[in-house]
Amino acid sequence: MPVTTFEKLGLRAVIFDMDGLLFETEALYLKAWPEVGAAMGFTITQEIAMQTLSRQLKDCEAIFQAHYGPEFSIDAVRPVMQAWFLAEIEKNGLPLRPGAREIVELIHERGIPFALGTANRTDVAQYYLKVTGLAEYFNTIVTLDMVEHAKPAPDVFLQAAERMGVLPAQCLVLEDSPIGLQAAYAAGCLPVLVPDLLTPDEATIAKAWRVFDNLKQVAEVLF
Repeated sequence: MPVTTFEKLGLRAVIFDMDGLLFETEALYLKAWPEVGAAMGFTITQEIAMQTLSRQLKDCEAIFQAHYGPEFSIDAVRPVMQAWFLAEIEKNGLPLRPGAREIVELIHERGIPFALGTANRTDVAQYYLKVTGLAEYFNTIVTLDMVEHAKPAPDVFLQAAERMGVLPAQCLVLEDSPIGLQAAYAAGCLPVLVPDLLTPDEATIAKAWRVFDNLKQVAEVLF
């Protein structure tokens, strides 16, 4: 087998982001926020919902409070949002982004260590992996509730590298968001951007090793 670009770059492991990278959850959030907001008595537009993509719920709360006042409570919204997602996934499944399953299976077949590094919670990550049939592939999972600082801090990726027994510089990180890419860059990993709904700015692109349209392209170029 010829030497791959992944190997030529001195890489030994891969860290996958989750929301918007493996799963089409960003589109679901854009669908969910107006409906959840209406149930809570708030009119949430697509424009405002776009501002929350790839952010923790506590950061979303600050965004919504700036529009709707301090009475907007993320603690009150959280169970309504969780119920909405459960119902949506049970009814329609959780779509994967193009090439997601294929690249996971390919890396697994090659024997390359890989991990999930997400700003979401452990229970959510485990549920998403289970319903999409990817749980059997991910032995290493690092989530929001396992680290002190969330993305854009590098904690998630640093811990994932440590758990796999490799240096951060030996890790390829696949991200879809500017916040996630900034975290990968800060960790000293090789950041690759596969944008979903958020268009990256020049500062984000400058920190990325490459920008790809989808995970199929990543597989073709690197593996």
